[in-house]
Amino acid sequence: MTSGDTGESQKVLVVFMFDGQLGQLFRNRCIVQKNVINNYGNGKPLGYAEEMLILDGFWRQNLVMGLIQFDSDAAASKWIQSDPQFRQMDWLDDHDVWLVPMKTDFSGSPSTYQCIEFGLFKTSDPAAFEDQYLEKWKEAVTQAHAIPCICSTSKVKIWRGLHDVDYITITQWPNECIADTWYKSEEAAQIKALRSSIASGSILAARMKYI
Repeated sequence: MTSGDTGESQKVLVVFMFDGQLGQLFRNRCIVQKNVINNYGNGKPLGYAEEMLILDGFWRQNLVMGLIQFDSDAAASKWIQSDPQFRQMDWLDDHDVWLVPMKTDFSGSPSTYQCIEFGLFKTSDPAAFEDQYLEKWKEAVTQAHAIPCICSTSKVKIWRGLHDVDYITITQWPNECIADTWYKSEEAAQIKALRSSIASGSILAARMKYI
């Protein structure tokens, strides 16, 4: 993971990680500040995970994610610095905050895509990870009705926190059951084997509560 530039004109997701019991607190603050957030680069709260299903790897129990989208890294950074709640270190129990550049917008409606997958990987060779694993994975999950790589990048800005990954992917699924079924398939096992020598990590399915 890098603290480098995510691209000033590229849309970004602000990803918050916090204990699941604080999800309602995150939601309420987003609702109260929705118009203010929108004034910063068309910012819009997307939602938060009610729970996280581990599809592969490991994850801390009850740790969930919340998402807010902005038109640029600069707009997201200005908003975080301006909001008296979100910028507090101890709000949401010292939550992690990442700024993740987007490759494309989210598709469909919340009723169509109820699940967002987070892929968090450690790799010393992002180019090999993309060439040897990611392209084949994208083709396979697309056939399984996912929309892969809303985000797919090694350029993640750590605003706050200690989580350490080198590459992140964010993908839409119709629901977590479809995602779970595919990741338990033989096809998924074969594709996972392609990254065994170049990357390790965790893949999580978030059951989203949209705002």
